[in-house]
Amino acid sequence: MPAAIKPALVTQLLARGVFVLILAVILTVALFPLYYAFVSSFRTGTELFVPRLWPERFDLTNYTLIFQRKIVTGLTAGAVKG
Repeated sequence: MPAAIKPALVTQLLARGVFVLILAVILTVALFPLYYAFVSSFRTGTELFVPRLWPERFDLTNYTLIFQRKIVTGLTAGAVKG
């Protein structure tokens, strides 16, 4: 690498770094609600109101309840019968 780096190259690298940083912040802000909703689906009812990024234990009860409800079983049965 040359001893004297061209100012245009430094400016270009700095601009790219700022762009990547801004893009990372925007993606984090945009995708965090999806992540939080997905992780919260594995929590119990009492654990929902404790603000944590990761549940203490994973609980699949919410998913089993979805498929036991009449509207979901009716929709899946109707889809299978065609």
